[in-house]
Amino acid sequence: MYHVINGGNQQKESYQTFIDYCCRAFNYIRRNYIILANLLKIMACSDISGMNVESLNFVEKNLMLELSETDAVIQFTQLINHSLKSAFPRINFFFHTLAQVMTSTAANSARNNDTVLSFVPQLYTQETDGKIKRVRVISFEKRFLPSKVYLYKVEVIRVSETLSTYVYRSFNEFNELYIKLRRRFPTVAFLALSPGTKMRSNVREVAQRRMVDVESFLRYLFTLSPEVCHCDLVYTFFHLILRDSDIDSYIDTEEMQADAHRNQCEVYLKIQFNDNKHQSQLSIFIGHVKHLGLLSTGQAPDAYVKTYIRPDPQNLTKRKTQLYYDIMDGEHVLSTRVLEISVWNCGGLMDNNKMYMLYIPLQKLKNQPEDRKGNRILEGWFAFDKNI
Repeated sequence: MYHVINGGNQQKESYQTFIDYCCRAFNYIRRNYIILANLLKIMACSDISGMNVESLNFVEKNLMLELSETDAVIQFTQLINHSLKSAFPRINFFFHTLAQVMTSTAANSARNNDTVLSFVPQLYTQETDGKIKRVRVISFEKRFLPSKVYLYKVEVIRVSETLSTYVYRSFNEFNELYIKLRRRFPTVAFLALSPGTKMRSNVREVAQRRMVDVESFLRYLFTLSPEVCHCDLVYTFFHLILRDSDIDSYIDTEEMQADAHRNQCEVYLKIQFNDNKHQSQLSIFIGHVKHLGLLSTGQAPDAYVKTYIRPDPQNLTKRKTQLYYDIMDGEHVLSTRVLEISVWNCGGLMDNNKMYMLYIPLQKLKNQPEDRKGNRILEGWFAFDKNI
């Protein structure tokens, strides 16, 4: 499961996003515990098998209601990390993947008509479309048809046309062409298309690896005899269909908006201020940072976060891990101070360098309403001002 979340063995941003969503759901359940408890009590009173008072106590204990949201998130994150290292989720995921592969295999076996392609309603030939001079793979793009799929953009150059045409085909469609060409020409040694993986394959990393296989397959195909490379199956495959002429309509709008901000580094913060009679306290919880840039070497940074309350010429407010500040004059600090947050790369002894920086005026906390415990909370994603 860890491998699927990250798209490989190396931890990536998607792993932190997964944990973030899990923690949000966990805290949402905690906030609505009364509703959940009432439902469980009704189920226990209805003689539902396995539901009793012990069940309610079990749920209450595991929701960690005695902890604050920040502490509960920390504990819950540790539980997620522990569960991902356990053998039971791996076994469960293996059986889910096996069932998916079996279903996909059964669907592919249903395509038993070797004379036509499943995604083009009729056959086309060299006479109807014009002789193909050359084809080449340009790139691959993510589309929704309606589910997510990676399509390979292929340039088709014909002898009788001055302008190139572009078709978009998925790896499964290339594989279908390969299988049906082999069945029609059993004596021809076609260059095989590598499936890439038997696990989750609809991810960007796999699509990028498969692009090399697709390009090699097409290059080799057009070195074969005209009987093979100019047969009706090949021309049907490269015939323009509705999808090719209206490819931009298959883009998810939310996905486009996400791509627009994909390179902007952001940090998730929960800033909490409590002003009591004796002493005020400012606490800062840093969830995680996303969209961190790579180092000049191409490697991921070994990042950590520093915080200061500015102005602070002597850096007395510097914190790295324990982000709590005891403040004598809370209202004055909120009105005049600025929270500085910076991301650093640990490059070794005396070789740390600053990567990103962000300033948040603490005045923003004064505009937040107080909760029943007297806390003012500023929470959410904050974009870094600059890339150092």
